[in-house]
Amino acid sequence: MTFFNELLSTYAGPIAATAFVLALFAITYVQLGLRRSAQLQTDMQQQLQQQISEHIKQLQLVSSGSLGMGQRMMVLENKMRCLKTQQDDIRQNDLEFSYAQAQKLLEQGVDEATVVTNSGLSASEIALMKLLQQQQARSNSVQSGVKSASTQSYLGQANSSVNTITSKPAAPVKTGYFAEA
Repeated sequence: MTFFNELLSTYAGPIAATAFVLALFAITYVQLGLRRSAQLQTDMQQQLQQQISEHIKQLQLVSSGSLGMGQRMMVLENKMRCLKTQQDDIRQNDLEFSYAQAQKLLEQGVDEATVVTNSGLSASEIALMKLLQQQQARSNSVQSGVKSASTQSYLGQANSSVNTITSKPAAPVKTGYFAEA
């Protein structure tokens, strides 16, 4: 052990100095590593913060665009409802016009095929309209026949009553709202 003690006493100063220098290098290296690590961490935090800010801006743009689109969609839906109502009204008016036009053509005696092509209605609709028109004409002729028969019967009774009372020929009886006195 003496050899070791001798060696230690001879070289203790330089070994201690070398150990001290190595310890300083190690400490400096660790400090530089920690600084570099802290700088990298700070850089990464800044990059992440920038990315988060960009994503937030994009999200705000998408969100505001979605709100704007939602409002536009509501406006378009309202316009579509109005246009549908107008279209339904136009169809109804066209249909009413078609029926009125078909009725006039049938009254003028135009054949069913011509009425179908000119009015845009189906052949069965025109046939039904013609049947209704014929039925209405029969009904009107029966009613006017009943009226004229009852009027003639009434006038005949009135004439015979006047003849028996006065024994003179009866003057023709004027009927109607504006009969002259």
